Amino acid sequence: LTVRLSEVDPDRHIWGESLVVSPLNARDFLARIALSIAGRLTLILERQAELGPSPTRPLPLTDILVTRGMVEMRSYTPGSNEAASALFEEALVLEPEHAMAHACLAMARLARQNFRLPDPDALRHARQAVRRAPEDSRCFRALGLAEACMGDLAAAEASLRHALDLNPADADTMSILGFVMTSRGKAAEALAWFDRAFFLNPVPPDWYRQDYAIALLALDRYDDVLGLLRVHPRLKEFGEMRLAACHAVRGEAAEVCRRLALARDKAGTSDLLALIDSISYYDDPASKQHFRDQVALALTMEASFLGVAGRNSLPAGQGYSIAPPTV
Repeated sequence: LTVRLSEVDPDRHIWGESLVVSPLNARDFLARIALSIAGRLTLILERQAELGPSPTRPLPLTDILVTRGMVEMRSYTPGSNEAASALFEEALVLEPEHAMAHACLAMARLARQNFRLPDPDALRHARQAVRRAPEDSRCFRALGLAEACMGDLAAAEASLRHALDLNPADADTMSILGFVMTSRGKAAEALAWFDRAFFLNPVPPDWYRQDYAIALLALDRYDDVLGLLRVHPRLKEFGEMRLAACHAVRGEAAEVCRRLALARDKAGTSDLLALIDSISYYDDPASKQHFRDQVALALTMEASFLGVAGRNSLPAGQGYSIAPPTV
């Protein structure tokens, strides 16, 4: 069955998909179509907002600043989160109660430190956003992220589930909820949320894949992590560490060394295990320890391969001149 959603005036194709239907799951099929359409319309509306005001629909200056900040954040370029934060702060000077400015500033602040450390100011902005716009799922998404980084994973899960009650077609929130469930030691449940997120947003931003890889690695699905991340254009330090762990299991010592060197350079620190210890978003000690053990295995292989014990304590920036494998 091929389903298509079009806008009559002007004639414009909005959404379409070919599906195989079983008479036994007709109700699920109808729900899937509705969810797909809602998700696509949400993306279209967000992209139209990012294009800025039209001649017939001028936006207030605060909304223009917030829109510019959202576009900056979604560029995922170096310094984009800092630039976006400045725009959101400027909007709040003009309109201190602007809900989306508070929500976006919270997310930008968290992104600036790679969602790794607690940020009480981000939590304060997210709570302010929820107070001002309790009907907006994006505000609860920001609150869930801030609570996760504060280490309150139970509250984060509750906030994100409420965001999905408000907007069941929010793929971004589904992906973040998958990340939170992984951090709570429920990686198998997390995969279902990621699958729904990818279904609703088949061309997602890179961070979907990075969060998905965390769940896959927690389940020891090393080949799947490699397939997901090895061609990733903008891996950060934890992504490099996850790839190193996968290559260690496969016995690929040279690639382990290369990935660990990249991780040290990107993190700006030599002690990768201490970096893992500093992560605030786990409330399941076993899950955090499992990741630590995976990286420790990679570090052991690195030391053995190079014949240098304690390489983990070398200064950041001292990478290895090991050529990448020939493809």
